[in-house]
Amino acid sequence: MPTESSGNMRLRRPRASTDPPYLYYSDHVPVSLSVRLPEKVAKDLDQVASATDRPRSYLVLKALESYLSEYADYQIALDRLRDKDDPIISSRELRRRLATKQRL
Repeated sequence: MPTESSGNMRLRRPRASTDPPYLYYSDHVPVSLSVRLPEKVAKDLDQVASATDRPRSYLVLKALESYLSEYADYQIALDRLRDKDDPIISSRELRRRLATKQRL
C-alpha cells in the first residue's frame, strides 16, 4: 500500500476513495490495545466515527494523544507551582506586566 511521509508521521493512503487515511508514527511499530468501554461511550464513539468518516481506532488514538499532551502540560504546571525558586505572581501583577509589554 502506498504511503506518504510527513515528519515522523506517515499517511497511509486509503484502499478505495471512500476509505479514510490512517495516520501512525513511522518510527514505531503499531501496538494493539484492547479496551472495554461502557455501552454509552461505545455508542457515542460509533456516532462520531460515522459522522467524521474515521475509524474508531483513529479517534481513540487522537483522544489519547490529546490527553497525554494535556497531562504533560499539567505536570509542567505542577512542577513550576512546586518550584520554590519560581515566583508566583498575582493576576493583577500579570496584567500589569502584559500591559507594559504591549506598550513597547
